[in-house]
Amino acid sequence: MKKGFLILAFFGIISSCFCQEIFYEVKADTGLFENDEYSLFKIEVQEHRGLIRTMKKGEKVKYTFGDPYSIGDRVEGDPLSHIVATDQNGIKGKVAWADLFLPSNDSLPDYIKTNDEKERWISAYCYEILSSNAKETIFQYESYWKNEWYSSVGEEWHEDIRPSNFMIFDNAIDILGYDSSRGILLITSSEKVKDGIKIGLFIKYKIDTSSKDIFLHHFKKGEQEMTLKIDGDYLEMYLDGSKSPLMIFARTDDYWGITEKLRAIARGEKADLSDVTWPRHADGTCDYDDKNGIMIKPAFAFATEQAEPAEEEELNIPDSVETKDESKVNSAVKTSTEKEDDDFVFPFIQLGFGIILIIVLLPIILVIAKKRKSSKD
Repeated sequence: MKKGFLILAFFGIISSCFCQEIFYEVKADTGLFENDEYSLFKIEVQEHRGLIRTMKKGEKVKYTFGDPYSIGDRVEGDPLSHIVATDQNGIKGKVAWADLFLPSNDSLPDYIKTNDEKERWISAYCYEILSSNAKETIFQYESYWKNEWYSSVGEEWHEDIRPSNFMIFDNAIDILGYDSSRGILLITSSEKVKDGIKIGLFIKYKIDTSSKDIFLHHFKKGEQEMTLKIDGDYLEMYLDGSKSPLMIFARTDDYWGITEKLRAIARGEKADLSDVTWPRHADGTCDYDDKNGIMIKPAFAFATEQAEPAEEEELNIPDSVETKDESKVNSAVKTSTEKEDDDFVFPFIQLGFGIILIIVLLPIILVIAKKRKSSKD
């Protein structure tokens, strides 16, 4: 018994010595560079400082959990975004992240990825704050600004306002909290599941947050599992198999515009909402229709991918779709029209009944009159 336990313990120790690894494939000819801060400043491989060797398309490189990786300016393909990996010759160096992909993974669907600095997933309640156009709503959702925030360089609190947000790329998620906490989550796997997309993550550093209420506080150093569920322009984020969402986000293609509007509200001003594109659910509904006099713009093309209908005839779609207000107005007009039609038709109905009565009663009256005349004679 003791011998068996010692054997198991030995294999446990040996296996713990082997670090987990991810194997990437090179998309196109690129470079492996020295591990210094200046190696990826230029785009052309031939002009890169610190070039170790040129790697060919199809080569494999290995990333070992715990080695460095980073994202530069939160823009996909930025040459400063790199990962430290080992090539097939055992040489370690930096590789531009945009030049690598995970061949063993299901590809992430395009509709959840972000490809521009303005295009992000932001905390969905930002639209509640915009809709209310009231400073107190900010404190309702983020008490941090009232109770925990403090000035670092003499700025006002409204100058620090920003939506919690994240950008998702092929190989990583860059996530930022409203308190400036930031985490770069390495994607180790992804697969489509029945109710969403399951993503494996590795986080090299623990994310430090100023507020215990912020969702980033729940991310830990090491491996985790995230599930993303899409509902049109909304995204629910679940962590480690939780049954309730850690956070709900909404897509925006105007991150900086939304940020400026939130800062205006924080200053006690009324934000101009005329150019806001309000998020919609997959069924086309919007939570902000007819709310506070907001004019809703059409949903933008970030909705979940759906199968195209086979035949137009089978859909039985009406020629036009009425909004709530249009439906009320059209209903009132219809009722008024029906009443006018009734008022117009009713006199003719009365005239018709009168003619019928005359036709029926006239012979009777003539017969009675004839009998009276006979009796007198």
